[in-house]
Amino acid sequence: MKKNKSIAFCILSASMPLLAYQFQFQNQADTLSISILLATLMAVVFDYKYPSPIKYITFVLLGIFCMSIYQSIILFPIALVLIKQLVDSLNNKIDYKAGSSKLLLLLCLVLIIYIFYSLATHYVQLYLNIPAAEYFKAMLTWGKQPSNEVFQDVLKHLKWRLGNKSHFGLKIYWITAIPLIIIVIKSIRCKNYYSTFLAICIYLFPFSLDVLTGTWLPARTLTQIPICFAALISLSFFNLRANYIYFVSFSLLLIGASNSNRLFYADFISNQQDNFLSQMMLSHLIMDYPEFNAKSDKIYFYGNSPLNNKWRPSNSENFGMSFFQYGDSRIVNYMNMTGFMDLKRVNDTTIKMMENDIKAVPCWPDKKSIIKRESDYIIKYCTTSF
Repeated sequence: MKKNKSIAFCILSASMPLLAYQFQFQNQADTLSISILLATLMAVVFDYKYPSPIKYITFVLLGIFCMSIYQSIILFPIALVLIKQLVDSLNNKIDYKAGSSKLLLLLCLVLIIYIFYSLATHYVQLYLNIPAAEYFKAMLTWGKQPSNEVFQDVLKHLKWRLGNKSHFGLKIYWITAIPLIIIVIKSIRCKNYYSTFLAICIYLFPFSLDVLTGTWLPARTLTQIPICFAALISLSFFNLRANYIYFVSFSLLLIGASNSNRLFYADFISNQQDNFLSQMMLSHLIMDYPEFNAKSDKIYFYGNSPLNNKWRPSNSENFGMSFFQYGDSRIVNYMNMTGFMDLKRVNDTTIKMMENDIKAVPCWPDKKSIIKRESDYIIKYCTTSF
């Protein structure tokens, strides 16, 4: 790939606001970066020309560490290898036989990584008495539902992903259909059918987990979408001047930056709303019950209703969502993180016993919306009242 196309590839990768969905979870800000680095090193090691046991062992070890940080990132090096093969194929440096055998080897190595990772995870959890997390298995629908229904759901999800109905900021991926058509036409004219195959694979590859699980997955699992987006567009700039390439790339970068800003601003507004509402509720509680003591008394917020956040984009997952929309435990945790009191939560057994009484009272900010039972205080919350 020429220098100007390589620069365009980097800019276009940054223009896809996928990292916004990752960095919303602050604990992933550093770990995800490490996993992307490891995944990139995996692709570099795999592309090393001279095969040797050390090469494959290094690849497998990097893959295990990579999966231990973030499971779906294991597909990242596969996407990089597909892109590298497409570049080589368009330049007539690789043919179908060599390329397909290399891809088959790559898939076998990834399968070995998954097996070793699963075994290592199982025995470490067993040794340390850590409960097994069944997140991936819980997402699987193949075998749990009729295959024809799952297949129809997969086709429906792909149609949404590719038809401008994906998550906010990722909808722009639909424009890759244009460079895909350009690459396919050029490849067919040159009778380079392997390039056609690779281009289609790259186009669909970001949604491979949707196919494997048979369900619609969160945006943060689409780890390959930025590089697939960047590769298809940059490779379609066949003989354009560098100025035009940079203009297109920076234009898309500005769109992506604007989308990321919109997402995080929606979170900022939501945080302001949560903070203001929580302070009002606590003020109401203390005014009505000045004897309330956070050190000895317990509190519970009954209800989980969303706030009106006009900045929240549609189909943006958790961005702009209020903690009051999730329910009691997150509300109490949020207040403890942002306030000056260390609140204690009423246990669920007590709430179940009082549920009929709670349902009978009006919603906050009505004066009767707070129930006191000995040292337990329950505030009934629902946005229908204001």
